[in-house]
Amino acid sequence: MHKVIKGFFLVILPMLLLNAHYSAKAEVLVTGEITSLEKQVVSAPRSDSWQTQIQWMYEEGAIAKQGDLIAVFDSGSIKAQIKQSEERLASEKLLLKKKEFDLQQGIVDAEGQLKVAILEVEKAHIEAEITSQDISKYDQGKNQLALERALLSKIKAEENLAVKKKEREVELEKQALTIIKIEESLAYQKQTLSRSSVVANITGQVSHMMHPWNGEKITPGTMLQQSMQAMLVQGQGAYRVQGWVHEIDVNKIAENDKVSIKLDAYPETTYLGKIESVASQSDKKETWSNSAYHRIFVSFDVQPERKLLPGMSVQVVVEGSVQISGQGSAQVNVQGSPQ
Repeated sequence: MHKVIKGFFLVILPMLLLNAHYSAKAEVLVTGEITSLEKQVVSAPRSDSWQTQIQWMYEEGAIAKQGDLIAVFDSGSIKAQIKQSEERLASEKLLLKKKEFDLQQGIVDAEGQLKVAILEVEKAHIEAEITSQDISKYDQGKNQLALERALLSKIKAEENLAVKKKEREVELEKQALTIIKIEESLAYQKQTLSRSSVVANITGQVSHMMHPWNGEKITPGTMLQQSMQAMLVQGQGAYRVQGWVHEIDVNKIAENDKVSIKLDAYPETTYLGKIESVASQSDKKETWSNSAYHRIFVSFDVQPERKLLPGMSVQVVVEGSVQISGQGSAQVNVQGSPQ
């Protein structure tokens, strides 16, 4: 009889340290839209009011030609200010002419008084120089006193004339400055009025902007704060792609990375290009998610011959590269019970 001895065998493999360093191509898919290098941004004009209303806008999606009227902002208050400024300017100019006449008349009067004073001095000189025995010393003293008085009157007349001339110079300069200020204010108001009617500087497609406060499309009648963007005109030609990369993927791409581009309108054709720039600053896109996104611009190696329009949807595959490194360990335990 043979005894069957049940045994317990434990096989322990030594710990294996696995160190791996390798590079892998990481393709990043980016969605974007066609945009043009040639752009015109229409913003609410500056005015004395903190906000203004846009009264009329060129149809969105339509092609505006250079020189076409594309936006009209409320200009009622500016027109009223211009009218008031023009009336005040006319009044101040009339006042300037009146002051010129009055001040010049004061100078003429002062010059006449000086001439009289000079004649009085000459007369007093003649009388004071008489040394004949026919007049008494009393009369001689009296004549000398009259000469001194005449000289004093002459000095006062000269001083008065100098004062009148200086007064004329100062008053006319003050009035001229008042007129200049009104003219500058009027020029600014007219410039503001000219900005209330905006014409297209380029030929291109019109897009209405989104209101930054409520996220709604800006339409005629919308109240806008000064300098708030209302409309965008994008020129035809020199197109590129604008896209947004999730913050998780931004480190997987870099400038000059090669890309392949597909337009949703022409899915059968693939175009080649490269990344022009990657924004270092991220932006929140609350309508998409709570995450942050980095804006990128992609250029075509060769401009597509197809008809492109700003806003066309695009898919971009970025052939970026990322260095991956890993370290791991394994311990294997094998248990058995032979019979």
